[in-house]
Amino acid sequence: RQIVWGCEQPELLLTEAVAGHDRRTEDLDTEGDDDDAAGSPTSTTDPFNPDVDFDSRLRPHGFAFVEIYNPRNAITALPTELYQNDTNGNPALALNRIGPGGSPVWRMIVVKGDSQQKDPDNRQGANPFLATDIERSVYFTATAPAAVTDHGVPYVVPTANIAPIPPGRYAVVGGYRRIEGGNSYVTTIGRHQSANDATNNVADMKYSETRRIVLTPNVDPNANNVVVQNNEADSAAPPAPTPDTIPIPNTSLGGVIPPPIAIPVTNFSVSEPPTGYPTPMPPSPVSWDPNGANGEGDYTPPYDTPLDASRSDLDADDQAVFMTDGTHTGYRRIFLQRLANPLAPWHPQSNPYLTVDSTPIDLTVFNGIEDPGADDEPGMQASVDVSFVTHERGLTTTSPISRRVLWRSETERNAADIVTPKDAATRNSSEFRYTLKHSLGYLNLTYRDTTSPAMNPNVPANSITFDGAPDSTNVGTFPWLTWNNRPYANHFELLQVPCTSSSQLMRQFTYTEQPTAGASVYDTITTLPPGASDNPANPKQPFRHLMNFFYRPPNVNDDSPNFCNILDYVEVPSRFAGTRRWYAPALTTALGQMNEYKFPFSSSSRFRIPGRVNINTIFDPVVWNSLWQGFPDMQARWEEFRESRDNIDIANTPYYPDFTHNPVRPASAAQLMPPVENMDQRRPSEVGLLRPLSATDETPMFARDPGGIIGGTPTNFNDPYRNSYFRYQPLQRIGNMVTTHSNVYAVWITVGYFEVTSVSPHPTMMADPVAMAAFNRQYPDGYTLGPELGLDTGTVERHRAFYIIDRSIPVAFEPGRNHNVDK
Repeated sequence: RQIVWGCEQPELLLTEAVAGHDRRTEDLDTEGDDDDAAGSPTSTTDPFNPDVDFDSRLRPHGFAFVEIYNPRNAITALPTELYQNDTNGNPALALNRIGPGGSPVWRMIVVKGDSQQKDPDNRQGANPFLATDIERSVYFTATAPAAVTDHGVPYVVPTANIAPIPPGRYAVVGGYRRIEGGNSYVTTIGRHQSANDATNNVADMKYSETRRIVLTPNVDPNANNVVVQNNEADSAAPPAPTPDTIPIPNTSLGGVIPPPIAIPVTNFSVSEPPTGYPTPMPPSPVSWDPNGANGEGDYTPPYDTPLDASRSDLDADDQAVFMTDGTHTGYRRIFLQRLANPLAPWHPQSNPYLTVDSTPIDLTVFNGIEDPGADDEPGMQASVDVSFVTHERGLTTTSPISRRVLWRSETERNAADIVTPKDAATRNSSEFRYTLKHSLGYLNLTYRDTTSPAMNPNVPANSITFDGAPDSTNVGTFPWLTWNNRPYANHFELLQVPCTSSSQLMRQFTYTEQPTAGASVYDTITTLPPGASDNPANPKQPFRHLMNFFYRPPNVNDDSPNFCNILDYVEVPSRFAGTRRWYAPALTTALGQMNEYKFPFSSSSRFRIPGRVNINTIFDPVVWNSLWQGFPDMQARWEEFRESRDNIDIANTPYYPDFTHNPVRPASAAQLMPPVENMDQRRPSEVGLLRPLSATDETPMFARDPGGIIGGTPTNFNDPYRNSYFRYQPLQRIGNMVTTHSNVYAVWITVGYFEVTSVSPHPTMMADPVAMAAFNRQYPDGYTLGPELGLDTGTVERHRAFYIIDRSIPVAFEPGRNHNVDK
């Protein structure tokens, strides 16, 4: 069988990532393993026989941290298969949820090289994604699933004290090197200049004074902590402010957000060998002492070359990365995935992991043990610029407004995006003298109000100085990813359905900042493929993640998919009673040809839907305005609509046989036009409710533009250029309020007079409900009709009446009063 997985609402986003690799080499003059080409137990500064590179006494340290954001609103209904109540009784997403068969619902995978450009959900066809393309993976559970085979080397969480992620909150996932206080997972970035690992005293390592990232998990979301310490020279931590209890819209960014959820992952990095650095075994002359170097472990004797210079797990390109200090952009790509069906066990075909979001992660390679000074470390390749900056969502977009696109995944940075080459900012006590610029656990730098105070790079515990949502007073708010997880109100809500897979949705999410004059949404067929155009201001299809139902072929007779036809084939059933004819389930079961009409589909339309106005017979602006109550911009388009439908300027010319020469009609009837001279031929999307304003203005007739909202200036919260919901809101309103069917009815009524006789059920029937039901169906009023009065004398009298009922004009209904009757 064939299986197609739909696109689910994204519950989590990858909003920030950073990775580093501390080579930890030293310029030693001790006897090594003689593995160097020079084979000399000397330092690189020896005047007679200098070593050609540094030595490896310590294992290199890689680190990686990924920020995850829950974009959900707690007010909306949340899926119970993904959410649970936290310790405070509030709904939150359980990242460590385990499904049937021991299958973790969520995971991250790390992909390298050319495989980064593949789609992990494309397992067939040309250039498919293979299981071997996954280098390593992260499961947010205590153990990796035994049944899953496509995860490379799996990493797991060392503690069960993982809180769920509430809506609007962040989590930070990362590795660690040591555990302090039983529940603080610490990653140091380089060493303190005064650290001494030869004293057999851990205090001499100066861990508390070293730049480091500390993750402190807790089952209570409000008791977690993610701290970056000692990140700026002599910077004093500000006093801890009182946390905000009620969010206030449009406040400055000086408030305090709840702490991010801390999720430590054992041995996680993107730069160390997936299975770790090997432990030398005899007959190797080198031995590994896990207790050496004050508990960090060391090699005795040290390797005479850097360990990263000859790793078997790296290809030639990656090998060069570790021998080149600096920041290497797009080193790996991380994909966030979830089970297609969280209520079923994992299966490679029927229930795989599907991609929700992805982010590139840059790698900064450095030596945090010895600072070579102004010169590059001997034996290394020429260094590149250091950009010790987290890869944040919105970073690679230049426009300030475009940066606030929460839903759009990040592309790789290039040289122009590296904003801190050879940063002179120093942490004077650190061997690696670069400040980590980040926003781990709170609002990204690119989303903030630029007038806000500068951020504190240390981010001390409980002193986070930024709100979790952008200030909307100066720059636009986040665009809305419309997701109608409910029964649809009308068929035009199909315009909001993404036309991509879940793996491509975040890559293709776009909007238009300011449409270019003369550009037309009718001229672009559909969304552009990833990489074809990365311009979020492409005006021809402002929302490239949605299907373009407006597209028309360049010429009338050209082939076209005509997506607009779909809107004529579907409908949302009327909520009025009596609009459908229902069939007995027994009938649909007995007749094979009616199998498709089994319950709840055992009905057909009567094609009479009350409450709708025939849009082709509206000639009174009062009727038009009643349709658009609350939409003054649409009310003002009465003349444009009448011109489009009737073309009042030329309706009296001999070329047009009817006053209404372009009525609203199905797309398939676009070319059903009289074959007369100079008759305008229309294309499918131009004849229904998707029609443009005019032949010269190709703005959709029923699409909202800022000019109709507040005089031409888009507001932040309902900007139709940034939000497809507000752009197409008029269509979604009018879709189930108008029709092209006639709402004028001719009704004959004939009244006759008959003799009636009262009937009663036989006493034996009273106790039989089946018999009583049959009796009541036969005699619902308790009477039986006799002969018509006057039939035997020839004086039969009947009263007849003829009525014309016009429902084109909405009128009031009030019992006992006539609002719409003319005699």
